[in-house]
Parts: sequence; structure tokens; C-alpha cells
Amino acid sequence: MSCKGLIGFLHQGEVRAIEISEAKLDQAGPAIADFFLSGISLEQLNENYAKIEWGDIADMPTPTTEQFLRQIYDGTIQSMIDAKDFAEDYQKCQYAYLINLDDEELEIYKSAGSRNLTTCRHNNLPMVYYGNYDITDIRDFWSIAKTTERASDLDIEL
Repeated sequence: MSCKGLIGFLHQGEVRAIEISEAKLDQAGPAIADFFLSGISLEQLNENYAKIEWGDIADMPTPTTEQFLRQIYDGTIQSMIDAKDFAEDYQKCQYAYLINLDDEELEIYKSAGSRNLTTCRHNNLPMVYYGNYDITDIRDFWSIAKTTERASDLDIEL
């Protein structure tokens, strides 16, 4: 069963994200780790990301995590719809992954459930902050993504 969430970027202090349909750690995790382990240039990723024009129009098809990351890296995306408000729907948005280009980290968030939380480090997304991983050492995230799914494993109280 698919689990919806967000994948996005923090760039020059601004968070932008899109909705993804395969958001569980064991689904999005390997795609994110594979992307960063494939030998990408963070400089090229930053340059191509900075060229994207973000909008607020709904009803855009949701790419897979892998498609989204590859298209940004390759420079084939020129405009995207910012869907970070989807995080407020705690019943549908289960996870969020922010690629922090400013600090070169991957930040992970989990649904806050029915609680009214604003614990996100950036942009006050209403989700529980799980942790961050240095992009240059993404192998730690790879291991966790393969084995983690329960809240107790995430070291958060739900």
C-alpha cells in the first residue's frame, strides 16, 4: 500500500516541496540514497534547482521520488507546483524529506498524527522532526531506510 508524503528542498532559506506517493522510509529512502550515491555533483544540483520557478496551482501529476530528483538534477524541470501545505493533512501526509542544499543535509519528518505540532526545523511544517543526515555520508540513511518503519525505531513519541 502506498503512503503519501513530501519531498522537497531547502534552498537559500526557503522550503519548496512536491507530493509523492511512495513516502515510506523503505520506499523513498532507497531512491534518495541511490540518487546521492550515484556520484551527483551538489554544485550542479544547486544550479539547476535555482532555475526552477515554483507556483501554487494544484492538480499536478506526482512523479516518483527518483523521477523528481533526476529531473531536477538533469535540469529538465523548469517549473513546479509547491505542495508543502500538504504536510498539514496529517492523515494523508505521512513523511517529508527535505534536501537541505544550504547545509548539505537530508532532513526527515514524520506525521504528527492528530496532534497540533510545529516542530519542523524549517518553515514550521506541522510534522515531527526525525533527524538529519549529511548528504556526503548518506549510507547511514540507506541503512535506516531499509530497516525502519515503526515510531519507536524513529525515536519519536506518537
